[in-house]
Amino acid sequence: MSQWLKRMGFAVAVAGLVIGSAGPALAMSATVAANPTSYNGACPATIAFTGTIFGPASAPTTYYFGYFDPGQSKTIKVPGTSTIGPSGFVSVTASGSMTGTGTGNVTLFVTAPGGGTTSNTVQIAVNCTGTTSPPPSACKYCQLTQPSTVLRLSTIVLHPTIWKERTYEYKWVGVDLTLPESGLCVACDPGPTVGWYHHKTGDSFWLYHQNDFIRSFLAFDQNQIKGLHVSKATLTLKETGGWHVCFGALGHATTWGWTFDAPGTIFNAPYPVDGDFSMSVTQMIGGTGASFDVTPIVQAWANGSLNDLGFVMRGTTENNGSDGNDSCKVTYSPDAVLTINQ
Repeated sequence: MSQWLKRMGFAVAVAGLVIGSAGPALAMSATVAANPTSYNGACPATIAFTGTIFGPASAPTTYYFGYFDPGQSKTIKVPGTSTIGPSGFVSVTASGSMTGTGTGNVTLFVTAPGGGTTSNTVQIAVNCTGTTSPPPSACKYCQLTQPSTVLRLSTIVLHPTIWKERTYEYKWVGVDLTLPESGLCVACDPGPTVGWYHHKTGDSFWLYHQNDFIRSFLAFDQNQIKGLHVSKATLTLKETGGWHVCFGALGHATTWGWTFDAPGTIFNAPYPVDGDFSMSVTQMIGGTGASFDVTPIVQAWANGSLNDLGFVMRGTTENNGSDGNDSCKVTYSPDAVLTINQ
């Protein structure tokens, strides 16, 4: 019995060390508001943003307003710096330009102090009944042969402007003690990776396990896609390492949040719903890559019925169970190719 108690005390001590290693967290929070939240009139429309950052008194703070402009189908960052007041908060302001009809939004991101704080998101309805600036051309990659004739180029080949990875981490220590889930945004070196890592030590009461799941995101120049006539779109990836069976699914990214995460940024559960994994591999290329028919997604990006947030990829296994010790990863070349047939 004494040996059992010693072992139990050791396990509790280890668990306590794991929990305590992160240190006390700064009490940070933020809110944001927009005025107006419903606009009807000539565009571009100027929307005023007001935010409040709560945290340690007298602490310097850096932040940015991230707002989505439906006219450009992209999110724009407006950075700033300030100092939290003696009462534990500071008000910050900015403005953004909405250039087209649709639903925009704004979120306040606080990058310091602390590991990153995100406010609520405010939706902004925009209805453009006129314009104060010339509208963008509806036809890209077009050549005018006569005033009434437009000749479209047959094929467009694009390469990514963004490659990023996220690692979603889950740790569990025995004595019925669950550690919070968290994640880490990492840079793409040596290349974009998807897959998983499982580590398990002991069983039942003495159990410790850690599960890491890696996802990768890629995006292309929105301005080169918007307005295109798309008859077919194909995404081709080239493997540079690992094992292709580790690849699980490709989807349309459903949040811009990953573009704001600097390398090394820690984020906590609940994880964002960051992708619609409805795509499937349509052709394997000799064990060195994969080709996907992404026509419906790119067509929706081009005609403006779907916000162009890029693609997200995941591995085949993502769960928080005690799965023993195993790992499976596949790495791709950052030079993916999106081929658009008009």
